[in-house]
Amino acid sequence: MPTYEISLLLRKMQKPALVQTVKRTAELVMDRGGYIRKVESLGTRALPSRMAAHGLRHSEGSYFRVEFDIPPARVFDVMDFAGRDVDVVRYGVFKVEEPEPQQCTFHEETMPPPYRAEVKQMLAAVEKKEQRQKKFKPNTKLDFYPFQR
Repeated sequence: MPTYEISLLLRKMQKPALVQTVKRTAELVMDRGGYIRKVESLGTRALPSRMAAHGLRHSEGSYFRVEFDIPPARVFDVMDFAGRDVDVVRYGVFKVEEPEPQQCTFHEETMPPPYRAEVKQMLAAVEKKEQRQKKFKPNTKLDFYPFQR
């Protein structure tokens, strides 16, 4: 099962009501055959602009992030539930991608520029380009056109 993340922006409520709202979302995921990996509270803050949801206007909200595994066919059930929940102002469901492993190149990056592989490739490309350019030599024995700025 792939890993998904739902970002919830909940209306300003007391702590027990916030817990119940996040718990409802988590129970829905588990009822649909998924399981919860992580629940993270990002705090209560003023919203960047006033938002309207379910007939109410909100200027403050609580941010939560829930990471879960669920079959791909059941993701739309979670989105539908979050859209209908009166305590949810905004939500977003995203697929979590595993980051590509990266090798440390610190030793190569601390070398002086002439010894780096990328710089050598760039210099070779410039030399090839200069070799391909036509040089001006009609009856003047000059390598350049003298009247060009």
